[in-house]
Amino acid sequence: MFTHAGSWHRRRETLAEGVQRLAHCAETRSNLTGRREAVDDERERIAIEREAVADAADSLPSLRTKSPGHL
Repeated sequence: MFTHAGSWHRRRETLAEGVQRLAHCAETRSNLTGRREAVDDERERIAIEREAVADAADSLPSLRTKSPGHL
């Protein structure tokens, strides 16, 4: 059985470990939030590029309307 002083010391260690775990969790969450924002930015960039490609494709004359001799 712990003495009063020993019990207090162990509680302090446990509390310190808990604080370290919370700090690690907060850091991990921050890192994940940053990654999520980067992924969202990349998705937006891809969507803009797809739209630009679709617009460019729409502006090209259709190959289907040309006869095989004109290709």
